[in-house]
Amino acid sequence: MGRGFLLLALIACQAVFAAEENPWSRVTHPTLQAPQAIGSYANGCQQGAQVLPEEGRGYVSIRRFRNRFYTQPITLGMIDQVANTLVDTYGQRILIGDLSQPIGGKMPYGHSSHQNGLDIDIWFYTVAEGGYHPMILSPLHWLIKQPVG
Repeated sequence: MGRGFLLLALIACQAVFAAEENPWSRVTHPTLQAPQAIGSYANGCQQGAQVLPEEGRGYVSIRRFRNRFYTQPITLGMIDQVANTLVDTYGQRILIGDLSQPIGGKMPYGHSSHQNGLDIDIWFYTVAEGGYHPMILSPLHWLIKQPVG
């Protein structure tokens, strides 16, 4: 009963999130212009955003189904610097959550900031190099991988 209820709740949540799309969240790719953060973190957008890879040395990008893994080059550099320092010092990787949408702008849920490609959600939960937390892909992925019984 518990797992079935959880699955239904997750499906309902994803349906609510999808229903709240806005023009900014419908854009699927960044612009090909020179990188630039425009406006403020809570009232802005970005051009020429770059993609944070799914995994890098010292980090894992999580919840990628939200399409919020776009950012400015300076932000990518900071993620790399912090992640490399942590893996060199502690042998652990950090989890990187939301960055920004492909052209920034208002998100349909979850944040009023993250609009100009300069915000980062860093989860202070680390995972061993080569390992991962079971929720890094998506809640549904985690449920599907669990044994039935």
